[in-house]
Amino acid sequence: MKKITASLLFLVIVLAAGAQTKVTKGNVVGKWEIYSVDVPGQVHYNVDKDSIAVSDVVKQAAGSAANLEMALNIVKQQFAMFKKVNFQFNANGTTQLTSPVDEVEKGTYTVDEKNSTITTSTITSKGQKQNTTLTNAKISGANRLEFTTAKADGSGGEVHLVLKKAK
Repeated sequence: MKKITASLLFLVIVLAAGAQTKVTKGNVVGKWEIYSVDVPGQVHYNVDKDSIAVSDVVKQAAGSAANLEMALNIVKQQFAMFKKVNFQFNANGTTQLTSPVDEVEKGTYTVDEKNSTITTSTITSKGQKQNTTLTNAKISGANRLEFTTAKADGSGGEVHLVLKKAK
């Protein structure tokens, strides 16, 4: 009986450790780096491992193994720029995004816990105001922030990002 109880307790602890947590203003505070980028149905890029995986649709569209390899190399080089991107969420509601070319966009953010969204309002390096809503936001594991971005007009372009807490 003790073995069964111990096994169940261990299982509960493991599941709780890997559980997802609702996003709150408190748990997003800090500096975050991109861990992975997923364009659903097309491509997944893991920044940490510098690895790329593409869907069968993309493979078929390439036409040949040589074309696919060339395209993957180009896409991998472009996605590698994500290593330089980071997000900073401050406790006072301010934020800044550092782009691949070291441009910094400063602004503010709000967290809607009920709808699991983070809304940012930043000023680009060209002085343009940009509002972005990060949907399906959640904390997973100990140090991962996940969310989905999409065009404001709903015309597609959805991207799923997983960020890791910067050291």
